[in-house]
Amino acid sequence: MKSKSADNIVEYTHGPLDESVVAIGGSFQITEEKRMNYHGEEVLYLMGFAHMDNACCGAWGCCYAIVKGVIKDWKCKEDQQGYAITRVVPIVDPNEQDHIRKKIMTDEMVQQVIFT
Repeated sequence: MKSKSADNIVEYTHGPLDESVVAIGGSFQITEEKRMNYHGEEVLYLMGFAHMDNACCGAWGCCYAIVKGVIKDWKCKEDQQGYAITRVVPIVDPNEQDHIRKKIMTDEMVQQVIFT
């Protein structure tokens, strides 16, 4: 993977896992944080699921992964509430996203991989 500049580094706050967030059509939750080796670097991604049981078009659900980016500083500090913060570089290259998406979809039981 190409080296990224410090300008692209963002902070990810590790929130609580397994807490349902209720929305108008249902709920979702992040169930797990995972790290994956990719070209000698670690990629942070979150596993979650959505459950739509209040939608007008019927009930359904899906599992997904949210890729936060390449880890630069793992849990390097805490926010005011005591949650750990990790510094990551988002993955914006479409080819790298495609390779990572395929790897996650092969390794995990997810229907969708999202890059933030």
